[in-house]
Amino acid sequence: MFLPVPLVAVTAFALDSRVPEFETTSVRPVPRFDATLVLTTLIVVLSFAMAADSSVLICVARNTAFLIGLLLLARPAAGQAAVMTSVGWIAIVVFFSRRPWPDPDPWTILPEPSGALHAAGASLGVLALGILTHLRFSREDR
Repeated sequence: MFLPVPLVAVTAFALDSRVPEFETTSVRPVPRFDATLVLTTLIVVLSFAMAADSSVLICVARNTAFLIGLLLLARPAAGQAAVMTSVGWIAIVVFFSRRPWPDPDPWTILPEPSGALHAAGASLGVLALGILTHLRFSREDR
């Protein structure tokens, strides 16, 4: 459950490493480049999981997509502190999930098995909303 946290933190660092003066006057679509970076990172993680044929790595890829989506959703409001949303969600799951591992609460997403379709759908939905939020609230708005 904690494996995606370093990747989410590195992704947040990459998204926050910028020179605002150049990006606000740039003719290049920097938010789209950022979204491409996020999607490429997730494709690489998923490729490793599929190549290894490991259900644990598939869960890590799904959880990474979910947590990066949460990060992107929180960035317009929280800025650099949005990186803590992944740790916060994990803490909520650890402290408030009442069912044991073989059958975790459906809302928790992270401890679900690799074949849980609702977890995959929620992860893709949160990631899509996060990317749309990132594209809508570009760097000029912050």
